[in-house]
Amino acid sequence: MDEGTLIAFCQRPNGDWHTTELRVNQCPNPNEVVNANGDLACGTGTGYGSSMPPVTQRPY
Repeated sequence: MDEGTLIAFCQRPNGDWHTTELRVNQCPNPNEVVNANGDLACGTGTGYGSSMPPVTQRPY
């Protein structure tokens, strides 16, 4: 978080990853932030995807 702005790498419904940000001090409850179809949003609603890119495993 940078000066009240949360920055994340979120997944969109089509599977692409996207950098998004949200001013959490504008949320009614800053503890309730979701990935809403690839964008950070205030609230507890359901969204799509993860806020972490997939981990690639190295071959042994």
